[in-house]
Amino acid sequence: MYRAIPLTAAVILCIAPFPVLADPLPKTAKPMTPDEITKLYSGKTTDWKISSAYFAPDGTVKGYLGKPVVKTTFKGTWKVTGNEICMDFSTPKDSGLSDCWKYWRNGKEVITLWSRHFDGSKVDEANGYYKNEVAKLKAGDLVSTKYAEGGGT
Repeated sequence: MYRAIPLTAAVILCIAPFPVLADPLPKTAKPMTPDEITKLYSGKTTDWKISSAYFAPDGTVKGYLGKPVVKTTFKGTWKVTGNEICMDFSTPKDSGLSDCWKYWRNGKEVITLWSRHFDGSKVDEANGYYKNEVAKLKAGDLVSTKYAEGGGT
């Protein structure tokens, strides 16, 4: 059955990090612990190509889409279960959106899979693993100014 995705939701798809040079998960990779993933994200800002999100230590998340000009804002919550972090969020026009990422270690490498797409599109569990997500995390809240400028409350 065809389901139209609201424009804002379609644009939010760009929030999630797209794998670069995606590969299969190595057989030697081990799932990261909830504590390891929480430490990766808590109090950090993601610096994705066309969006950013701040993962506050209290489990809230806020961010914006659009660089250098903010097109929309979003806010919600985040939590870690097992080796997966999920961000449940809403924009001014769309609610009930969710994205998740799973994490593994393979030696010193951290491997990520975008494990739930807010729009319900299929997850590539065969070749959707990538290694550059940790480099996109920066310490502190680096979104509040642009979030407010974009109308976020």
